[in-house]
Amino acid sequence: MRAAAINMSGTPQKPYIILLGDTGSGKSTLLEKLTGTKGKSSVSSLSYTDHAEVYETFDEKLQICDTPGSNGM
Repeated sequence: MRAAAINMSGTPQKPYIILLGDTGSGKSTLLEKLTGTKGKSSVSSLSYTDHAEVYETFDEKLQICDTPGSNGM
């Protein structure tokens, strides 16, 4: 049995995934597939994500942080 992380309020904390990678590598596309969110990815080589933002998966068991491309920093 694995111990759950506990946040400051004493409630179990959900696993937290941070998506990192170059602009255009598919971070936002993966986020859309896992969360059902629409309009976060682009079809160009330019970065569409301009700041980090946290979302939850369909089943609300994971938190996923989408970040801007690392080569655009």
